Formats: sequence, C-alpha cells, structure tokens
Amino acid sequence: MHLDYPDPALSDDVVTLRPWRLPDDYATLENASSDLRISASTSLPADLTEGTAVDWVERQHQRVAEGSGVSLAITTHGDQSVGLAGIYGLERGWGMGSLGFWVAPAVRGQGTAQRGVKLLVAWAWEALDLARVEARMVPDNLSSIRVAEEAGLVREGLHPARYHKGGVWFDLLTYGAINPLRPVPRGTWTDFQLEHSDTSARA
Repeated sequence: MHLDYPDPALSDDVVTLRPWRLPDDYATLENASSDLRISASTSLPADLTEGTAVDWVERQHQRVAEGSGVSLAITTHGDQSVGLAGIYGLERGWGMGSLGFWVAPAVRGQGTAQRGVKLLVAWAWEALDLARVEARMVPDNLSSIRVAEEAGLVREGLHPARYHKGGVWFDLLTYGAINPLRPVPRGTWTDFQLEHSDTSARA
C-alpha cells in the first residue's frame, strides 16, 4: 500500500496529529519511555537515549515509506507533543489496520487520546479506504478501552494468554469497527467455498 502522511495535518480545535521529529519530541519520548504502561506494551524502548530516540523516530517514518503504517505525534497548543496515535499492519493488504495509541501521564484523563484516535480513524476510513480497524488491550486497561469506544470500536472478544511479557502471559481484549462510509461485503466460508468450487468446475 502506498502511504503518505495526512496533508493537511489532522486537527480539531484541541489536538493536531503530525509526524514525529527530533529534537522537538525528545523530552516527550524520554518521559514516555520511563512509564512502564507505555514501554511494556509498545515499541518505545525503556530508558530512552538520544541514540535510541533517533532509531525509534526513523522507524516511524520508515513505516510510511514501506506502506506498513502511519505513526503520528498527538500535539496540543504550541505544537507540543503529548502522545502517539498510529495505525499499523497495512502492508498485509487485507484492507484492515491495527490501532496503537498512548499519551503522557500529565495529560491523561483529559480526552487527548480520544481526540487523536478519532481523528486518525476518520482519516483511515476515507483516505486509506480500510474495511476494518481493530485495537487490542489488556482487560484492566480501562482508559484504552474508553479511547477505543470513543473512536467507534466495539468489544468483539477476549483472547486468553494472547500477549507475553516478562515471563507472564496476559489476556487481551479485541475491539473493532467496520468502515461506515462504504459497503463491506461479508459472507460465510461455506458460501465462499461453494461459489469458488462451482467456478472451478465450470472452468
């Protein structure tokens, strides 16, 4: 999939999403890397250094170049980055993407993540023409559940022992949504097999 950063930048009256950049965003990334809730469940390394920050930001830009995803800084007034909203897994070409998001502890509980993710999902429906987006989180991460629900995702199921970290297996919830802007053909596997077996027989 060919990808470009959103242009113009995604924005409402409170937050704007833009590409990550250094040195502007280093303090935000350093602060986030020391938060176990972020470093334990994202690609941001714990105990960030200037070198690992450069590597991390380059990987975010590489996602766009490869067509695998879009990772954007959530910024507030003054262009100060306070978190991340991203959509990944696009390289598979299945018409679906996985959401990732976090915000710095100082701005939690203010609706910042909800605003950023809602902007990103709305853009993904129209600009990427995705059929589906989904997000996964541990069941006790109530703030992430609220973010997903605010973005229009609904709970679809619980996956026992789906995520492994530090010698421990964690259950994960899956939240998902179907593109409301276009038809998404759906059917049963049995009907699909019958249709294609008939086609093969006629050939």
